[in-house]
Amino acid sequence: DWNNALICYELQLQSQPMDIFCHIKMFECQRSLVQYSVMIRNVDGLLLNLPQNSNDPNSQELIEEVACCGLQAAWRLGDWKQVEQRAATCKTHNFETGLAKCLLYLRNGETESFKKELEASRSNILSNLSSACGESYERAYPYIIHTQMLCDLQLWFKAAG
Repeated sequence: DWNNALICYELQLQSQPMDIFCHIKMFECQRSLVQYSVMIRNVDGLLLNLPQNSNDPNSQELIEEVACCGLQAAWRLGDWKQVEQRAATCKTHNFETGLAKCLLYLRNGETESFKKELEASRSNILSNLSSACGESYERAYPYIIHTQMLCDLQLWFKAAG
């Protein structure tokens, strides 16, 4: 239950407010509960309080993941100005960020950028899908859905173009 999980993460953050991993899990709950505006406010608040100049690569990776959570919420809200700003700073490449960037490029008519991002996203998914298929259908299913979503985007691009 996402509501109960969200409450648990919020309680945990009261005692450990700088636990970035806990924040990321809270953002996942907020995304699943369609609390995108709240998610963006929390992401921005956390980013303001985090040391941005840390030399620790693990810390930088988590900060990057937090920033990408804001990108996920922004495209779901259809706030393309925020998507553009956040996409420029989000270096992490996963399905969510790839999808956000593909949608942005489609919206802006950036054909070559769209094709490049679509291919990178597809390649990323297929590498995960191949290993997941060897384990179970349940493990592979999300990657199959992601592949279908990218195929739908590509079809829409061809039909619009």
